[in-house]
Formats: sequence, structure tokens, C-alpha cells
Amino acid sequence: MLVDALRLLAAPFAVQVSTLPHFVHVPDEILNSIQFGWVSQLQQSQMISQEQASALWALEAFMSTLDWKDEWNEDYELALEACRTDAWWAELRSRAMDVLGLLGEDWSRPTLDGVIYVRGPTPDAADGHDSTDR
Repeated sequence: MLVDALRLLAAPFAVQVSTLPHFVHVPDEILNSIQFGWVSQLQQSQMISQEQASALWALEAFMSTLDWKDEWNEDYELALEACRTDAWWAELRSRAMDVLGLLGEDWSRPTLDGVIYVRGPTPDAADGHDSTDR
């Protein structure tokens, strides 16, 4: 799952959108696709090197620098546009690609089989109600 999460982070915007279910908040799901809590265990079990672990922690540190705008919570299209065009997101993609390379992995379309998504309010629900609420 770590490699596919990195592939999702590194993917071009169009691939990110088409990989995720239509009902999720795409930028939020991209950011939450990777869990860094396993890095120490992977390193201790010698599944990844110190250099690889350091690169993952550096990616985590970079991700924490995102200045999430309040309006992105209110305007989904604005959040999508930022994900597509903002320099921070471009840098995230580049750094994730670098980490993939350091892990000896090539980029390919992420497969998120086995990931369970819980339907929340959909972007097209202008009234704030999920389609299951109707």
C-alpha cells in the first residue's frame, strides 16, 4: 500500500481524479492516502534503508507545510483547482516521485484495490446533503 500511496501522490492530477471514487474529496484523499506511522517499523525490520526512511520522513515533513485554505473546505472546485495548478502540489508530486525512485519503484497508475471509501457529502450536492440523504 505504501508504494501505491506514493504513486497516487506522484500521479498527474487527471490520474489522481480518475483513480479515486467520484464521491470523495480528491485533495483530502490524496493527502490522507499515505500513512507514515509504519516507517520506523519498516526500517527496523530492514524492509527499507535509513536513507529510504529519511526520504519518507522528509516527504511527511513537506506535506505538513501545506497551507490549507479555509475556502477549500467551502468551495470544492477551488480546492480541485489548487490541487491541479498550485506549486505546492507540483512539488509534492515531484518529491513523491523521487521517493518512489529511491525505493526502486517506477511510477505506474496506482491501484487502490482493498481501500474502502466511505461516502460523505458529494461535491455536486450544493445543498450540503449527501445523495443518500435524499
